[in-house]
Amino acid sequence: MWGAGQVMPIDDVAWCVVGVYEGREREIIYAAQADGSGDEVCEAAVRECEAGEVVWLVPERPNIHRVENGGSSTAISIHVYGTDIAGAGNSIRREYREASR
Repeated sequence: MWGAGQVMPIDDVAWCVVGVYEGREREIIYAAQADGSGDEVCEAAVRECEAGEVVWLVPERPNIHRVENGGSSTAISIHVYGTDIAGAGNSIRREYREASR
């Protein structure tokens, strides 16, 4: 469940399938620096996911993104991760920060 205005940090996650049940979830997709170094990333695209949509993230490329509630009311989504969250503590492999413009 995502409260209005709720935002997650920019991160790189294990593979994941997301189904939006109610509301809207926005995914901001980021590009890593060309040389792959550092923790600064730049916004590359935005994906709006409406109720009834299913999207996926695969680990063949960096899954650098930030997820947020894309609407003004509560959003409900189901996230299925391809990692042992109980053992790892969460699905985040690495956190990033947005590069200054």
